[in-house]
Amino acid sequence: MNDMTQDLRTQTLSLVTNQPAAGATAPVTALISAWLGSLDEEDLAGTTPEALAPVLWDGFTQAAKRAGQGCQIAQMRYTDTKGGIATALLILNDDMPYLVDSFVMALRKERVLAAGVMNAVLPVERNASGQVVNVGTAGAPLESYVLVLLNDELAFEELDKLTARIRMVANDAAVVHRDAVAMGDRMPEVAAAAAAAGTPAGQEVAAFL
Repeated sequence: MNDMTQDLRTQTLSLVTNQPAAGATAPVTALISAWLGSLDEEDLAGTTPEALAPVLWDGFTQAAKRAGQGCQIAQMRYTDTKGGIATALLILNDDMPYLVDSFVMALRKERVLAAGVMNAVLPVERNASGQVVNVGTAGAPLESYVLVLLNDELAFEELDKLTARIRMVANDAAVVHRDAVAMGDRMPEVAAAAAAAGTPAGQEVAAFL
């Protein structure tokens, strides 16, 4: 991690900690702190703490309460490095393979340009109502938090189409992941049955599986 990235991380976290937004709670602060600490070193390049901190407060305050198991998208506005206003999205989803790639493809399908896409996966405990109660506990369910900083401010229709596509690809990824897990669970049974057949073909199938 280079000094510039560490400085951006430290300054952003300092703003979050020392200038909390209205209604800020300890779980939201914990989410932001853990998320910042988990980013790859190049992710913060091209951002400023002053622009990023308000987006994090807004986005993670919304993400602190989860309405269901599906994809949840916080929609925000932020000030880019040139002083312009653009759209930001914080996408909360259960962690699964190829999730971020799917979101990037959704942006391309809608011909929307992003100034930055930042993702971190965090172990998060929630209570029965979906509120965050603990962050970072080993063995807690893994949640993916993808912050997308767009180049421009999207009109309502454009934003509606984009978020609909993001939800669609998140659902598709969930179906693929669920089917893959089910197939993985089934494979040992198939292998055992093939081996029990006692035939050369069965032994070959069992070895393959």
